[in-house]
Amino acid sequence: SRILEDMFLRAGVPYRIVGGTRFFDRAEIRDVMAYLKVTVNPADDVSCMRIINTPRRGIGKTSVEQISLTAMQRDMTFLEAAREEALDPACRPATRRALEGFLALIDEASSYTGDLYAVVDMIVEKTGLIEALEAQNTDEARGRIENIREFLGVVRDYMDEHELVPDRGLHDAMDGEVGYREPRLGDFMEWLSLRTDLDSLDGDEHDAVTFMTVHSAKGLEFDNVFVAGMEESIFPHTASMLENGVEEERRLAYVAITRARKRLFLTCAARRRIFNDLQANARSRFISEMPEELLTSEGVEEPFAGA
Repeated sequence: SRILEDMFLRAGVPYRIVGGTRFFDRAEIRDVMAYLKVTVNPADDVSCMRIINTPRRGIGKTSVEQISLTAMQRDMTFLEAAREEALDPACRPATRRALEGFLALIDEASSYTGDLYAVVDMIVEKTGLIEALEAQNTDEARGRIENIREFLGVVRDYMDEHELVPDRGLHDAMDGEVGYREPRLGDFMEWLSLRTDLDSLDGDEHDAVTFMTVHSAKGLEFDNVFVAGMEESIFPHTASMLENGVEEERRLAYVAITRARKRLFLTCAARRRIFNDLQANARSRFISEMPEELLTSEGVEEPFAGA
């Protein structure tokens, strides 16, 4: 849903998600964003407390409470207090090693420069979040990994739209002429903060677009229904074709189509980016199986590619 959510935010269209969580509210996305926030702003105590033991690295609740107490008593940031704790002779060796590893990770991430996408990609890899999820080897964990990879797509979208950004320092040095430079992590996080602030503004649920899976839509009806991603390898999904489950996908397509009381829109993309890979998928076979006289094409060259 991420790209659709983003488009609705830009257009100011209120929406709600049934049986799911908004993209930027998902735990794994908040974890990634917390790492990036601390990299940009080491004084972000809330983000630092979130990630100091995420994924688990052996820094327990007692240690976190002790670091928080030290930070408060000595009027320093949580990260500075963590450095003090790592130097404390009374700190358990295992906790010290875990703290040193975490602090080294943040220091290394803060040193990255160059291409923004490469910087974020390296930070995400260094955090160990994906590796920890891979070790769980569950469907839920795999879904979380896909979400993290989709977050990298957010970075790519930002870079596509912001090849250059104003350089305030260069502006001052050039007597009012605006200078430009390539975007950095701080620029991206500032842009993302505006996005997620908008995301937190709830619209009137009675006048909002409703996002839901086809499974969640069973038994419901709506005047207008949009079924997105009617493409081979998406709907039907690649896994269904490998496992001879196309019939189940066809039943699901029927469920989605029959949710519409008045108007039905079936959409497919000529090209789409999935996990930073551009794909050009064929139109879904389910569209081709419908009577042509019931379909009206719009926005595509190929006839009857959508209705």
